[in-house]
Amino acid sequence: MGFHDLSDVRETLLALDKAPELRDTADITILLIGGVALYCYGISYRETSDIDAFLSAAGSVRQTLAGVAHRFGLFFDGGAVGWMPDDWDQRARRLNWPLEHLVVWVIDEYGFIITKMGRWAGHDQEDVRQVLPRISMEKLRAYVREQKPLYIGRSEHIDQTWREVCEMAGRLDLNML
Repeated sequence: MGFHDLSDVRETLLALDKAPELRDTADITILLIGGVALYCYGISYRETSDIDAFLSAAGSVRQTLAGVAHRFGLFFDGGAVGWMPDDWDQRARRLNWPLEHLVVWVIDEYGFIITKMGRWAGHDQEDVRQVLPRISMEKLRAYVREQKPLYIGRSEHIDQTWREVCEMAGRLDLNML
């Protein structure tokens, strides 16, 4: 299964929402991250093989949804994301799709870049390069500084990654956090 654009993601989540296992649930929050978030920003330069997301549910609801979701190519572990902004819920955009059980949000572009910087492997660099023209580097720098204490790992990784982001953006004047 592959996802080529936002309509593929929407169809998949609409189908998941209709799964019989979700019949007795309501308002399960899903935050889209990773490659599918790019589709939500109007960027579709690559196909992605899955839907990475964070799930705001606990206990049996979480277990049930996670089990059903794998059939649809949806994963809630966030992969190797080691850095998630603590204010994502204030910055994310809700996708107003006709869903009965799920509430779907997409991480904003600044939070997206932070999650990518936390891992910085594979296609992360190119994903960030695609988003950079849509954001303010000054705002991103302030946000990275604010969120840096939440990074799970060595802070030197973020410093190096930030320098690479500045180089991509042609903004070497901002390369120090």
